[in-house]
Amino acid sequence: MKDGIYSEKKFNDYLKANGIYTYIQVAAFRNIDVAQMVSNSLIKKVDYNVYIKETIKMKPIFFRILIGPIEQEHVKDSIKQIESLNIKNYFITQEFIY
Repeated sequence: MKDGIYSEKKFNDYLKANGIYTYIQVAAFRNIDVAQMVSNSLIKKVDYNVYIKETIKMKPIFFRILIGPIEQEHVKDSIKQIESLNIKNYFITQEFIY
């Protein structure tokens, strides 16, 4: 991305090529047991994978619940699905997968 002007598709291709994917973070907990309980409940209710990702540089450590990866063209539909579960405090994040 040298000139900074790219179509959405080209930008999405760039992200994928560099191992960066779109997720929706729906919650974060300090207790891994609570995170696992919520994650297990979500697995049955959403059309995407559900992950628990531990914060790396933050103290105290939080266990973030991520849904995805989600293709850009499906973000709106996945948000509708999340909101239908009465989850209101979510945000979209792009995560590097290694």
